Amino acid sequence: MAPPEVITQLRQIDFHAEGEYRDWRNTEYCHCTVKAIDMGVLPPSETDLNLWENKARAILNRQKQLNINLCSIIQFPTAVVAKITSESLFSLHRELFKVLPSSQPSFEDANYIPHISLIPLCKNTKIRIDENCDKLLSNINFKVKEIQLVVWNIKDWTKTQIVSRFKLET
Repeated sequence: MAPPEVITQLRQIDFHAEGEYRDWRNTEYCHCTVKAIDMGVLPPSETDLNLWENKARAILNRQKQLNINLCSIIQFPTAVVAKITSESLFSLHRELFKVLPSSQPSFEDANYIPHISLIPLCKNTKIRIDENCDKLLSNINFKVKEIQLVVWNIKDWTKTQIVSRFKLET
């Protein structure tokens, strides 16, 4: 999850929306996806979770804290996001990509765009992003001190659960 002080700064960005949408800046769901593993309808099995956790742990146990800089607000087909510049985050993604399954391979590896998800969009949502937002982002940078393995419940966000927390080396 994004640090509270970063979310506070991200809330200053004005979005003009028509239609249904959720603003994750006002919830605990504002996050950076380092590696998407599974987009199944059913929750993953305990066996799969243990396997993924062990593979992630082998990499994350030696991972140093990551320096993150926010650079712009962009819109994906399904979300509005704050784009991140961080070579160390991109390198971590590539390491995890090599050992973990992919739910969306066309958005991973060389095509991975590091970002913080701000607003997931419904089909008919139209959103206009404040043209001055990139100026607000230019001073937002922080350290990632923890990576979480999360099982998202897309149908019911309240059932999303953190499976593991990996503290990164200082």
